[in-house]
Amino acid sequence: MRTKNNMADYLSEEYFISDNRLYRLHEGMLLGELENPDLKDRIYEEFEAFKRKNSYVTGKNKLIELTDSQKRDFHELNNELQFLGDENLTELNASELFNIARDSAFSSNYEYAQILLRHALRSSPSFHDARLLYGRTHAWSGDYDNAISKFEEVLERAPDYQDTYSALADVYYWQGLHEKSLEYTEMGLSKDDTYLPLIFRKARSFYFLENTDSARVWIDKGLNLDPDNTNLRDLQIQLSGN
Repeated sequence: MRTKNNMADYLSEEYFISDNRLYRLHEGMLLGELENPDLKDRIYEEFEAFKRKNSYVTGKNKLIELTDSQKRDFHELNNELQFLGDENLTELNASELFNIARDSAFSSNYEYAQILLRHALRSSPSFHDARLLYGRTHAWSGDYDNAISKFEEVLERAPDYQDTYSALADVYYWQGLHEKSLEYTEMGLSKDDTYLPLIFRKARSFYFLENTDSARVWIDKGLNLDPDNTNLRDLQIQLSGN
């Protein structure tokens, strides 16, 4: 039985717990039940912490002082809202903000893109393409650690989303860490060995590791799937010139 003083349900980003069950909130406010004991335990810990804070506030009629992290987030949110207002973007949804951010990122206006993507992710935390683009803007700015953090967050949320493995392969490639880049291509291809972006990145890793035989194998595999693939054709020309 639920009463106004009895908290039995809790929502954390897109995750929802009720009656000892864990759900994910999908488009249209639809719930899908999840079987993930570790995640459920983490959400319940958040719930218990929230109930303790709520009890303190309501019992003592006091406000809890914000942590430094919460203060930064609050300040960041205010800046975002001010920025969106100045740019006349407050009425746009997450997808519309993403489209503008993508154009800005491709024009090397990374800071502008990051503000829009950060705000889009507040309302749509499972918008994986937005989080990946957010990470890529950090990588293109040379902030590889922040980029990797964003990519790994997507990997945790959606381990089968292959664009994440491409992003991680790229960020290590840009640092000259070709073994690590190769590792992520293999992880992604273990889920679908016909995914061309990862086939190209695997061939590229072998090329820079000077394993020309393996590079040729993966170039040929990719061209059998897509004979007109420009990236693979260019890599094949590079390989032929060596």
